[in-house]
Amino acid sequence: MDITLDITDDVGLIRFDDGKKNAFTLDGIKNLTGVFDEAEANAKAIVLAGRPGSFCAGFDLATMMGDDKDAVRELGQGGGRLALRMYQCGKPLLAACTGHAFTIGCLWLLASDTRIGEDGRFKFSMIETQVGMPLTPWAFTLLEAKLSKRHYTAAVTQSKVYDPQYNAMYARWLFDQQGWNPWTCKKVL
Repeated sequence: MDITLDITDDVGLIRFDDGKKNAFTLDGIKNLTGVFDEAEANAKAIVLAGRPGSFCAGFDLATMMGDDKDAVRELGQGGGRLALRMYQCGKPLLAACTGHAFTIGCLWLLASDTRIGEDGRFKFSMIETQVGMPLTPWAFTLLEAKLSKRHYTAAVTQSKVYDPQYNAMYARWLFDQQGWNPWTCKKVL
């Protein structure tokens, strides 16, 4: 996974791109955490952006569905620790949602102060329930604090798939749907 940081005018733009769907492995989580540390130390505001068409597809399914329970736990805890860091970040944090977001991608959106979605037919879902994987307690903190109460059961228990054309904004996965760029983000910040 290619993870970059560009700090311009005190705004740190973090981009991540694995060339496919942006599914995070443990190495990807560690690298993103390191880049987030650097942005937090050197920027006054932070923007997170995935690759065109996919903000984050969640955790690497080969790891999550594999037999190595320690690897599953380590990957989940690493993504959770980063979500908590994002949620507690003392600087403005904007997620420029560049496409689909699943599971940890949705939680990173909720951990951000502001969420702008790219205009397109992208999907948002907490798919764990659908594939029989339980959510850990830290995930419920973000879901309960930021997700619309009206959509909570459908999103969390029933793994409803939301689209940005209507439901994603009402469920509060996104605040706004528009084309994003660093200048749009700076205006919001």
